Amino acid sequence: MGMHTVSPIRFTPLPLRLVGKRALVTGAGSEIGRSAAIRLAQEGARVGLVGRRAGILEETAGVIGNDGGECLVLPCDVSKEDQVAQAVSAAAEAWGGLDVLVAVGGSSCGVRAMPGYASLNSRPGNRSLTSI
Repeated sequence: MGMHTVSPIRFTPLPLRLVGKRALVTGAGSEIGRSAAIRLAQEGARVGLVGRRAGILEETAGVIGNDGGECLVLPCDVSKEDQVAQAVSAAAEAWGGLDVLVAVGGSSCGVRAMPGYASLNSRPGNRSLTSI
């Protein structure tokens, strides 16, 4: 059999489609939430990392920081409305508001209590993962 030549893989830089956007990701310390947070940062968003375990959130923050992204570590139990309110307030105060919510981690009852959450999908152009 003949030899095969494999071309090197060339990665093109990601388009920074989310520059100026401010996101909050629950479950940002592991699995889907972590991947979503990292991807949002790669696209240029500032990302609030929400989850119960501060140490794991710090690991995610390290990945984002090493890639040149900006994030806040916001330890929070999303089943507790008061903790969710504190995390949202901290991110909104730091960045002047929030544009994106990715609710992946834990129980979402605290997240559902956020002001404006019920109307997120009713705004033109806004979609949830279930509507995609």
